Amino acid sequence: SSSSRGKSGGGSGDASEAQNLKPGSRFYESLGAKCARTSVSVDLICAPSSGTLDTAALFRLPMWCGGRAHYLPLFQAQRDGDSLARCIVRCVRSVRAFQAVMRV
Repeated sequence: SSSSRGKSGGGSGDASEAQNLKPGSRFYESLGAKCARTSVSVDLICAPSSGTLDTAALFRLPMWCGGRAHYLPLFQAQRDGDSLARCIVRCVRSVRAFQAVMRV
């Protein structure tokens, strides 16, 4: 119910909701760790037109390798095409640095 918002332990769905927020697979986490070891950063753009995604698992990839995750739910090309284009341009233009050393 809306009256339980912001309260901890508020609803009977807490355990099931917490379970839904856990990744269904560790594949993307291990792939992200491999990418990080080889200084590869991955930006992930998810733009599903329908259905659901295991974002808890998918978004582990950029989290582990210094990338960014972008989510455009219920994507429609006519409505969201410009947002997707801007997102892609930002990803391509972004600068990343790995294993930097600073001496004073």
